Amino acid sequence: MQEAKFQIYNASAGSGKTFTLVKEYLCTILQSGSKDLFKNVLAITFTNKAVNEMKERILESLSEFSDPEIIQHPSPLFLAVNDELGLPPQQLQQRAQKLIHYILHNYAFFDIVTIDKFTHRVIRTFARDLELPQNFEVVMDTETLLKEAIDNLLYQAGENKTLTETLIQFALEKADDDKHWDLSRDLFNTSKLLLNENHKPYLDKLKDKSTEDFLKILDEIRSEFSSLQSQVKDLARVTLDEIRDSGIEHTDFKGGKKAPIPSFLIRSAEGDLGYDFAGKVWVDNLETQPLYSGTFKGNRDAMDALQPVLAERITLIRSASERYQFLRAIYRNLAPMSLINAIQKEFDRIKKEQQLLPISEFNDKIAGAIRAQPAPFIYERLGERYRNYFIDEFQDTSEMQWNNLKPLVANALSGESLSGKRGSLMIVGDAKQSIYRWRGGKAEQFIDLYGKKEHNPFPIEKHVVNLPRNYRSFDEIIRFNNDFFKYVSRFLTNASYRELFEHHSSQEYNNKTGGYVEFGFVDKEEEDKETRQLEHCSRTIQKLLEQGYQYGDIAILNRGNKHALLVAQHLTDHNIPVISSESLLLQNDPKVKFLVSMIRYAYREEDRENLLEMLWYLAETEKEDDIHSFLSAALQQPENILNAYDFSLNLFKQLPFYNAIEYTIERFSLYQGDEAYLQAFLDVVLEFTQKEAGSIGAFIEFWEAKKSKLSLSAPDEANAVQIMTIHKSKGLEFPVVIYPFANADIYHEVDPKLWLKIPGNPWNLSYALLNKNNQLEQFGEDASQALMQYKEQQELDTFNVLYVAFTRAVEQLYIFCEEKTDRNGIEQVKYLPGIFISYLKEKGLWRDQSRTYSLGSPVKQHKAGKQNQVKNEGIPFQTNKGLLNHYNVITRSGSLWGTGAEVSIEKGTLYHDLLSEIRDVKDLDHVLNDALDSGSLTSETLPEAKHYLLKVVNHPDLKAFFTSHYQVISEKELITSNGQLMRPDRVMIREGQAWIIDYKTGSQDLKHEQQLHQYAKALTEMGYKVIQKLLVYIDEEIFVKKVS
Repeated sequence: MQEAKFQIYNASAGSGKTFTLVKEYLCTILQSGSKDLFKNVLAITFTNKAVNEMKERILESLSEFSDPEIIQHPSPLFLAVNDELGLPPQQLQQRAQKLIHYILHNYAFFDIVTIDKFTHRVIRTFARDLELPQNFEVVMDTETLLKEAIDNLLYQAGENKTLTETLIQFALEKADDDKHWDLSRDLFNTSKLLLNENHKPYLDKLKDKSTEDFLKILDEIRSEFSSLQSQVKDLARVTLDEIRDSGIEHTDFKGGKKAPIPSFLIRSAEGDLGYDFAGKVWVDNLETQPLYSGTFKGNRDAMDALQPVLAERITLIRSASERYQFLRAIYRNLAPMSLINAIQKEFDRIKKEQQLLPISEFNDKIAGAIRAQPAPFIYERLGERYRNYFIDEFQDTSEMQWNNLKPLVANALSGESLSGKRGSLMIVGDAKQSIYRWRGGKAEQFIDLYGKKEHNPFPIEKHVVNLPRNYRSFDEIIRFNNDFFKYVSRFLTNASYRELFEHHSSQEYNNKTGGYVEFGFVDKEEEDKETRQLEHCSRTIQKLLEQGYQYGDIAILNRGNKHALLVAQHLTDHNIPVISSESLLLQNDPKVKFLVSMIRYAYREEDRENLLEMLWYLAETEKEDDIHSFLSAALQQPENILNAYDFSLNLFKQLPFYNAIEYTIERFSLYQGDEAYLQAFLDVVLEFTQKEAGSIGAFIEFWEAKKSKLSLSAPDEANAVQIMTIHKSKGLEFPVVIYPFANADIYHEVDPKLWLKIPGNPWNLSYALLNKNNQLEQFGEDASQALMQYKEQQELDTFNVLYVAFTRAVEQLYIFCEEKTDRNGIEQVKYLPGIFISYLKEKGLWRDQSRTYSLGSPVKQHKAGKQNQVKNEGIPFQTNKGLLNHYNVITRSGSLWGTGAEVSIEKGTLYHDLLSEIRDVKDLDHVLNDALDSGSLTSETLPEAKHYLLKVVNHPDLKAFFTSHYQVISEKELITSNGQLMRPDRVMIREGQAWIIDYKTGSQDLKHEQQLHQYAKALTEMGYKVIQKLLVYIDEEIFVKKVS
């Protein structure tokens, strides 16, 4: 019987992780003559790019192994596999030759996948058990879905009493804190917790709480607020009276005019319970130190007699104040949290209605599916039986993902096949590159697994292997990183984190000598520090070009998109080609901008801004000499310009949306050979029309929500400076890395929050979400420990991001930052620049007047830029140009009354148009005759249309509104107080009162009601009293819904 293997590879940056993974994978599938071994292997990683890279490496290696020449000229990988398997080289070559063809003909079984794809497969298998529709759609953009749920919930305000009361309390609380009134933004930020695996254990504890339960808790907390304030006011006032009655002046206390004791009592007497007691020595010394200074000449006996009373009272006030502050900290987040379950309920309703499953729920769903199932049953349902597991980037695996994999892995390790073979598990990771804590990745999980013997979830011994050598970087880079990260370990508070960098960050050198590291500091007295760092970047790039580097050899890494955008704009202004997430956005392409402006203009022709943007593009394209005159004339008569391009706006509106975009591209000759942005935009339009109704208005709404994320994939071989975030650079390498704006405050976060255990479990609430700040230290030992753990994790996460950035460099590394020293020249080590300065001082390199420091020699080492190796050829733009010349405007009558799905849609649209013309029932015949003349109706279809419209205007719920008793406004735009435009179908007005009718086709939808509520709100703001709101569904049968 073969022994099971459980191997853990601790693989620092550039240590040959992929080589090791491929070697072990090949050893697994080539260990016997059976070609089917690869079907029992599951390799899991975290990105599609990593999946493709691993598949390519394996297939390329098998192809190389299968070449008979490999016997005479073996590669290092062939030698390594051959050595481990102990086979004759000829036999290994023959096995590889047979296996590569077999894999290619059975590629579906070649299971190297992302963790999400594997989880998706399991969910599909257990869809019925999970009560999911078999054809559910995976949603990647979960935040948009969440916003829809919040909008739906807010629309219920005014109708749902409990919801309305909660929102009012929330708004009042925000007003008291002088914060903005945008409730939806706060609710959205809070509800994003639903999408984050880190918060799930705590949210699960709140599942049984209704909005009414939360309201009751909030009422009880407010009641205690009032009680505590009264208690503190009374204590403080009584104490101040006793001080006065004792003949003691406030200036008699130690501190004189600034004496803290009377000042504190006065604040407390006024009801201010927000005093920060942290670090206040006078509070701690209240019982032991005199209340007066050593030079005090007054009545010391009176003050000494008063001291025990003061100490007791202030201790009581402190206790009440800290209780108040604790409750206030809970209350701040409890108001939005009170709606979390209501939002979840609405979120679930949308998912069920639209048959959606957000990707963020994958891990939780699979946990529910397999937790109680035996592994053999899971394998049987999957139709696969994996015996060998490979898990890459384990430091990014969440606890839930790992727990989901454990039963399958455990079964493979403990069981055996008919031939007596047991399974295996290979885990590869590096805790120093764990930078995804915000989405569940925990470095601690990997640290415990490889570093602590007792942490082994399987009944077999684990073997930990350290990959010691760095094969990526030149020795000066390796030497610097070894030295620097060992040095920074002293700034890590947690012992295991400190151990990680002190003893597990050093790597052995390879045979590549040379390399260069440079620190550039911007003087702290410099006014425009941002511009100076940008100038550092552009000057450095010019120097690198002079050394023989190409643009494509250079990467600029940033902590966030804000600085990436600044760098991209600066380099573009200096004519330096760049590739960045911003430059690849579809919305930034001029031709896509033109198309979007055309779509907006077609939707609202009265909006001259969109027309101006279109005309500006055309003026620049046509190189107009006098742009001002061109624009002035075109704005007066835009149809002349459109006609010049043989473009019909009416035809654009009538064409199917996708074809309308193609029509515009062709008429304005937007395509000129390779048009990647246009092609990508058409792909977006096609996907939209397949999922949505395909209307212009719906697309505009879709574009606004998605435009900041829709982009091209970065080309691999472009000769341009690559600008990206450090997170996106993970797994990549570059000859030269520039890291500007390396100014991070280790402990800074935007609106950080922390779950805290509530002592005593009041209100049956075991945990509460609090804003993270130093005040938490006052809330007991549990709070202090939670805050300390959070700070320790911030330290580790900051240094891990820095490690990833520094280890991307192969030859040269540049770090640009602001000088961070205090007025005495002491470095501020809460900032990264302060740590850089501290390191340089430790090495004896720092000079107060110098701002540039270097290690090594700035000499180009590699022979040729990678972008010269491949010739890029563009893909010609493809469009249905042949069809475009055949578009003609036809009357509806020729196609209206055919058969098929178009019938009801066309009828509904026609009836909608005709009803908009009917003010009074007497108008019916006139409107029908006009429709007959225009071709919308024929003599054959006229009777049916008249019969149907009579049913509408004579409907019991509608008949009164088709009389002369009302002023009727049809299809006219309303402008709301915030500038939003709306177009209700029919508004009837009489004596300051209003009635609203909106016609709809198809099935009922909550959005239809929400739309009516918006109309009503706008009319109310205009001074009308809305009496009734009606939805009229004009399908085969007429259905009138009264909306309350």
